[in-house]
Amino acid sequence: MAGAVEQPQRRRYERVPISIEANLRVPRARPLGCVVRDVSQEGALVQLLRPVRLPPQFVLDIEGNLPVRRLCSLTWQNEDMAGIKFEAAPMTDPADVIDVSPVPSHALIALP
Repeated sequence: MAGAVEQPQRRRYERVPISIEANLRVPRARPLGCVVRDVSQEGALVQLLRPVRLPPQFVLDIEGNLPVRRLCSLTWQNEDMAGIKFEAAPMTDPADVIDVSPVPSHALIALP
């Protein structure tokens, strides 16, 4: 666009583009698959493998050589994309903060 002025970024920390498979763990529900699309010191952008409405808090769980588990809060969501904020230091076990123990399928809640 001619004459368009680029808006300055309002973020305190640089975002790093990545593409890492992860899970969002929600109490009484199966893990929600996602891909982390970018990350900063404060949070991340995740793309859900299926669009569901996320709860206000959940655990981001990245497995692999350097596993990461972070308590997160939902900042915004637009269909399958969501901005999340890291709420706590990395955890060794997400059960330290939130109950993510396996639940029988008959007890699972349906996420819209």
